[in-house]
Amino acid sequence: MTLGLDFGSATFRSLRYEGELKARRCRAVYTLLNDTPSQRRLLAQSGVSFHHCGEQLVILGDAALDWSRLMRSPFVPLLPLGKLPNSDPLSKQILVSIVDAVVPVSKTANETCCLTVPSGGRINGLTDEAEVNYFTQLLRLRGYRPIVMGQSHAFALAELSKEGYSGVTIVFGASTSEVSVIHSGRELARCVIGRGGDWIDAQLASEAEDYFFDHKGGQWLNTVPMQQKKEATPLATDSATVSQNDFSGRVYRLTREMVEYVLLEAASQFSLLPAVKRLPQPAVLTYGGGSASASGFIGLMERAVAQADWPIKLRLVRSGELSAYTIARGALIHAELEPAIANSAA
Repeated sequence: MTLGLDFGSATFRSLRYEGELKARRCRAVYTLLNDTPSQRRLLAQSGVSFHHCGEQLVILGDAALDWSRLMRSPFVPLLPLGKLPNSDPLSKQILVSIVDAVVPVSKTANETCCLTVPSGGRINGLTDEAEVNYFTQLLRLRGYRPIVMGQSHAFALAELSKEGYSGVTIVFGASTSEVSVIHSGRELARCVIGRGGDWIDAQLASEAEDYFFDHKGGQWLNTVPMQQKKEATPLATDSATVSQNDFSGRVYRLTREMVEYVLLEAASQFSLLPAVKRLPQPAVLTYGGGSASASGFIGLMERAVAQADWPIKLRLVRSGELSAYTIARGALIHAELEPAIANSAA
């Protein structure tokens, strides 16, 4: 059994093939309730699974959102800004539980698991080896041989088959956005940019001065309601008609700023890399990710790319498949092909 695993900042997803494709997912969030007999009875009667942590009960994933509303308890992201809080043992304990939920134990030793890591495993543009090692060690403990790849590379393997696995891919994620230049399935260049859907949500919450406090008394922007309201708000098809004063206008403005920033940063970095010139041009640019699924995003993206000064000539800009498992599928493809890739390299 091979496994494709997408460790997103907001949601963990896995995909494997056992005669048919099998998928698992769990949101990387939790809420805490006081550990009392009445709380346990209520959760048991509702069929909600929970974990014990000292004097508190931990509810994970989608159920956390429902129970945080019901009990008015904080809804806490496991990976704020796409990074695991090293000083918070509770977060690491919860992370292990979520990994157990989405990653089946391997059936034989050293089965291949190709995975992406939150924020591309980067901090300040550099690889965070300690965090990458932490995630890969979790996979080794479940019997896998882990191979790390970027989200935008996995996205290319899932989306660029008609183009011979060559082109430019952008994944607009939660905490970061990733951009890759791919030629014949191999990554020529990649950049990880610290701006994604979470940045939009944070700006919306900040403008509204909406905050909450976690179990340690820390103050956080209350981004979840903003995220839900944003996802229900279609982006305008004509920027000239957008009002900057209402919520939809703010969502459009911030989404446009995010896209323009990602394109500008990627163009700046790629213009300095000679390897990018090996990509046959004009090329296809395809994009995806949670932030790109908004209604009206296609028009906004096309306008932004047309105005960008790109070092790569493009012949087509298109959206990838709007599937939650696209990146996990690309990782699974890489895991399946990895033995052949290793043999050809040898």
